[in-house]
Amino acid sequence: MKWDAVSRRHLLQGLGGFTLALPFLPSLAPRALAGVIPGKRFIGIGNSHGVYPEWWPSLSATQNLGQGVYAGDLTSVSGDLSPIFPNQHFGDLKSKILFLRGLDTCYAVNHCRQTPFSAGTHGGSANSSTMQIGSPSIDWVIGQSAVTYPSPPKVRNLVVSPDPLGRRDGGSYTFARTDNGTPVVAAVGNAQTAFDLAFKGELGTSDDPNSPKADDMKKVVDKVYEDYKRLRGSSRLGAADQLRLDDHLTHLSEVQKQLLASPAGAAASCSSPIPSPIRTTASVTEWDQAVKNHIDIVVAALACGSTKVAGIVFGPYFEAAYFGAKGYHEAVSHSTTNIEGHAKVQGAQARHIAYLIRKLDSITESDGRSLLYHSLVMWNNSLGKGSSHSSKELPLFMAGNGGGTFTTGRLLDYRYRPFYKGFITGNQYAGRPYNQLLVSILQAMGLQPQEYEQAGQPGFGVYDGPDVKPALDPYHAAYKTVEVKRAPLPGLRD
Repeated sequence: MKWDAVSRRHLLQGLGGFTLALPFLPSLAPRALAGVIPGKRFIGIGNSHGVYPEWWPSLSATQNLGQGVYAGDLTSVSGDLSPIFPNQHFGDLKSKILFLRGLDTCYAVNHCRQTPFSAGTHGGSANSSTMQIGSPSIDWVIGQSAVTYPSPPKVRNLVVSPDPLGRRDGGSYTFARTDNGTPVVAAVGNAQTAFDLAFKGELGTSDDPNSPKADDMKKVVDKVYEDYKRLRGSSRLGAADQLRLDDHLTHLSEVQKQLLASPAGAAASCSSPIPSPIRTTASVTEWDQAVKNHIDIVVAALACGSTKVAGIVFGPYFEAAYFGAKGYHEAVSHSTTNIEGHAKVQGAQARHIAYLIRKLDSITESDGRSLLYHSLVMWNNSLGKGSSHSSKELPLFMAGNGGGTFTTGRLLDYRYRPFYKGFITGNQYAGRPYNQLLVSILQAMGLQPQEYEQAGQPGFGVYDGPDVKPALDPYHAAYKTVEVKRAPLPGLRD
């Protein structure tokens, strides 16, 4: 075993130069690092085309917190929060999640011309390679910050788009802005590729061209097993760190076991002269396993420090698999009546997110708190209501405490009262700029304004643009002062 001063992690060593990064182990760390608080992580989950009204919890936010914010207690709901968030998957998670209603972008229609992780005018679709005006996505900004990464990480932004057939599904919502436009950070559809991105060079496929191919597919835990046994028997290793070490290796072992068994992660075979036909469809069971594989890889990478910023994209292949056809976009997302179709796709997404939350919550970090406590999980959509292309009341779901910066277990309602529609279509009500939540997240992750403010403008992203009708949108004026643009949303923390 050796100590890596750059990553501040211990590494198990194996034959052929293999090393395996471990979670932070306080009992073995240098004395100068005693009591170090685990770093914060951000996980952004995105999809598009909006939701239907029954997505929201069936809970009235009646507690007046002041500053125009009203709250409701999620734990007071004994039954399902909504058809999308049933007790079966969220009953024991109500105290660990957060809904924010009444956050808007400043554009009336057409996918807000932004993405789930930004508040700007994006050139074309979320997968466009250029930007017209606006801001980068917050996960990109967080990943570029020296606060997030005091030293270069293995992967600044690990973005996956799960697919059992290993296709790159629908691009990514992670992008940067430069004067000439920038490419998006590619989402990885193949679980084995995601595994290699997070761990290659530390574990996984050997870079030695003389290494036997059979050994390349050997489970990484087996490769460092002798060093693990020595470490496990050390008198210096504390009891809590023993559990942390065992849990991490068990988790990685199970991840690779599933990868080797799945169609997209299996090794190529030279034994058959006839190639297998290219598959174009997969069962829902295969999709469930593929999403689980990607989530397990993301959690393992966050736990051992390979990355602190991750993204999960639910794209059109996912929608087609759970809806049963490629017609989800028109038949469901823009429909006012196809509640069953909405529930199938959005319910599947929510179920997978519940699995992610539980995995994060099951990992205990060096301070005794969970990985979920030190993380911020945000699930958002590029639209509020798909049938009207409205950009109001974006469906915002969060989990985790961001190291104590967010209070969970609540529905926070930022809609202007008395409820005001103005020019808004789709029977929705006006609230506050979504930008203010993005500023809140950036600040919670430890970033300073000089790291995220663009071109000398206060706040984050665009507050006015070509689609804005100021004369019809007077409620936003109060939220566009310099002070408010730079302030976090009220009510996020007790």
